[in-house]
Amino acid sequence: HYKLGAVYVLGKTGNTNNKAYSFNLLLLSDKLNIQQHDAVVRNVSNHFKGRVQLCCLIHSTHWLQKHQKQLHGFISKYMVSENRVYLKNNLVYNDTLQLFENTTQLQTYWQQRLNYIEPLFVAFQQRDLVYRHGHILLLKNIFQHLVLALLYQHMHYVPSIYSCRYLMHLFQAFAPDVCQKCIASEDIT
Repeated sequence: HYKLGAVYVLGKTGNTNNKAYSFNLLLLSDKLNIQQHDAVVRNVSNHFKGRVQLCCLIHSTHWLQKHQKQLHGFISKYMVSENRVYLKNNLVYNDTLQLFENTTQLQTYWQQRLNYIEPLFVAFQQRDLVYRHGHILLLKNIFQHLVLALLYQHMHYVPSIYSCRYLMHLFQAFAPDVCQKCIASEDIT
């Protein structure tokens, strides 16, 4: 019903005692978009009576082609035949990636995120700062850009963002070791 072109399992965990499983998936579809993530997750959870939980990266094949260079590390690590569980028969995408040194791009993306948040962070260091409603938006921007930088550094991936909650799920699912060091588990909900 979602007209998927490809499905890759990027990570999985399971608890055989209570038969609960969690999957991190990459869904390629020209009909599905990131705003439908929560509906997909809810439908799968309901279908399996809560025993299966998902965190999905959702992209079109066109998006993947367009961002191939930026996502080289992600593609070469995660989009491999061992992780592929479904590929539509007539789906064709260029899987011959240009090999290049990605560390420069990694540092550039990281530096761009830091350059963006540095003035915001400095603004919060002012003595006698009176917090206003707009400060919440600034804190949200700082959070988003830090998580984007960490996801890119950890897995060479830049997500489509539709909410901070989704970004937090990605951070937990794809960089759990970093997430645990940064955020106490009781603060995540």
